[in-house]
Amino acid sequence: MSKKTVWDLNPQMKKCFQTTDGEKFFTADNAKTHARSLDDRSVTELKRPKAAKPKVVKATPVDELTPMQKAAIRVKAISKLTTVEAVKAALKGETAKSVKAAGNDRIKSIKAAASDSKKEEEE
Repeated sequence: MSKKTVWDLNPQMKKCFQTTDGEKFFTADNAKTHARSLDDRSVTELKRPKAAKPKVVKATPVDELTPMQKAAIRVKAISKLTTVEAVKAALKGETAKSVKAAGNDRIKSIKAAASDSKKEEEE
């Protein structure tokens, strides 16, 4: 039995015992009995590993973000758009220079990718 299997099969068990050949037992007596047949008769106590606590990341409400943080979110969203029309729609009414620049760069990259694919089709 693997160490993980022992813990999975016995969720209430806090420890188990392992002999030098890798066998695991629920009780020390059973492990010692088995160890008598081995050259190395030592028995090791294994304790249940502590579960790692998940990290909780608190989201900042949108109304608490700075204008630069909000603009960075819009830039990231624009970078994921796949058509020129979608980028233009996202830029409609936009005032942040960084977002406008990111939108223009995205339009250029979409057009470049389209022209590259046309060239490959022609060849």
